[in-house]
Amino acid sequence: GVNFSPDDHIFRAMQRTRQNGGLIMMHAENGPVIDVIAAGLVAAGTTDPIGHGMARYSILEGEATNRVIRLAEAAGVAVYIVHLSARDALEAVMAARDRGAMAFAETCPQYLFLSIDDLGNGFEGAKFVCSPPLRTRDHQESLWTGLRTDALQLVATDHCPFDFHGQKDLGRGDFRKIPNGLPAVEDQLAMPPQGRPEDPPPPTPAPRAHACAQVAATASPQNGSKAATTATTTPMATLPSPIRMDWARSRALASGSATSCTVPSGPKL
Repeated sequence: GVNFSPDDHIFRAMQRTRQNGGLIMMHAENGPVIDVIAAGLVAAGTTDPIGHGMARYSILEGEATNRVIRLAEAAGVAVYIVHLSARDALEAVMAARDRGAMAFAETCPQYLFLSIDDLGNGFEGAKFVCSPPLRTRDHQESLWTGLRTDALQLVATDHCPFDFHGQKDLGRGDFRKIPNGLPAVEDQLAMPPQGRPEDPPPPTPAPRAHACAQVAATASPQNGSKAATTATTTPMATLPSPIRMDWARSRALASGSATSCTVPSGPKL
């Protein structure tokens, strides 16, 4: 909960974003509740890195994801959920997109290939401490399905490495003090661009043009950028589904044309 933002602060930021045509990017977890659970685990004697994964329930990521999307709907802005890790959060995004909300999300390599098991083995698990935490393996299958069906729009690295000696080991004896983050740029470059070889061809999802069209409609004349007003509102389901790099996020999402659904130009995997 150290970096927790109260709902009223988030909503004010969303109102300002509605005025300036920006995009809200949100790490969605319920920090204060996680702090209570983590304190209880430490008091009960769980101090190793595994406690990090035990304290950050997936249901709390789902709750926070749903809440921020609802706040964005109330403010009339698009929202982009960063480094989504849990099926609970994915279900909130899917439900929002099905009702026409301007909700988008990414996941990261670690959530597709690693699991809470990697947080075990004593303090060696500190090497795998990140937030949201690594989940049980059953969440991985849901995330891969989300990528194939456009419920998740891309994979980004959330690259945030720390040295094991001198940084990660600050949390010996209390997993709450372990710096959160993993390296991921190298891993992303090695990922298969079309998904796993064993995956079946992606099904053809129903078009989701409604969300894109709404984004274009929200651009005010005084604030709408040229890119936003001339963008083609391509249904998200028809955009390329391969795993995309961070450049896609920065080019297609971080500008005034953030969610206009234009296909980004540039190198393709």
